[in-house]
Amino acid sequence: MDRNEISQIFAGKILNGEWHWLEYHFAPYKNGYEHFLCASIVDSCASVEEKLPGYADAFSSKLASLSGREKYLPHYEQIIQLLAELYVIRHLISVPFDNPKFVYEPTTGDSGKNPELGIQLPDKNIYIEVKCREFVEHNNNRGNAAVEVPSRMGGVLELVKTVVDKDESVVLPRDNAVKDFLLSADEKFAPFKNINSDAVTVLVIVWDDFVYEPISALLNEASGLLTGKSFYTENGGPVAFSNINAILVTRHSHQLVRATKDEFPVDGIKDPLDWGAEGNVLPKAYIPVNSSGELDKYLCDLLQARHIDELQNAADYRPQQFVLRI
Repeated sequence: MDRNEISQIFAGKILNGEWHWLEYHFAPYKNGYEHFLCASIVDSCASVEEKLPGYADAFSSKLASLSGREKYLPHYEQIIQLLAELYVIRHLISVPFDNPKFVYEPTTGDSGKNPELGIQLPDKNIYIEVKCREFVEHNNNRGNAAVEVPSRMGGVLELVKTVVDKDESVVLPRDNAVKDFLLSADEKFAPFKNINSDAVTVLVIVWDDFVYEPISALLNEASGLLTGKSFYTENGGPVAFSNINAILVTRHSHQLVRATKDEFPVDGIKDPLDWGAEGNVLPKAYIPVNSSGELDKYLCDLLQARHIDELQNAADYRPQQFVLRI
């Protein structure tokens, strides 16, 4: 399937008479030109299609299905999630693996839940799950708030009340959303780990520029989900998420949102779904969960990421107790 065929498939499915968030973006195909977001989607699907035949048709159907309800925000959030998945898969497909077999939404056994991508290599199997934060409501809350509390910590809210007016809003931690990401990924990876305990599993969290939010939820010393003091416990101890080897946090969801608003990418990104070369874009944070030093290095290279320990000189990558918005 060539690029022109893929663009026609997308246009035919999106421009079907039902209201769709991306109808405006795909409509220029009728006049012989292309919106830059659509060009990025089509180019990405064309790249993936070479290694995963049938992907473009499956992805376009998923994207087109989010239609029929005018300005329905849950559909918009799902579109951003789908684009986040494409952003990650496009990068992984481009990696020069030795004799890889890619599997879209792999399954095993009786499990009805599956990660986004499986990569079968001669010496290992890798499974990738992608989660993207809900953008609109949280972004609006954050923009209107005087203070943000990224970490669940005893006494912090009481402290915040001393520095804000009673009618000013406060943004609370996003740790429940991040916890749900981990639970979902851990459940999806479990059948593959049961078959092969050496399977490599990575959860990719696609956030926006405020990456201290998920990092605080994961690593703050008082209640971080990956610490011994995690707020999420079972049988008196912290939940271990034993089926996840590592987490990657990328700052990219705002790039996708910008594209839907006719705004070009920023911060070294060439197109809305561009992974970006390491050193030319803002760092992606690699956070080990159940992994060794050798595996950490392999995954950092694969994902063009920096280990979280190497990023502690940058405030964005450190757990924060609270953030004042002036």
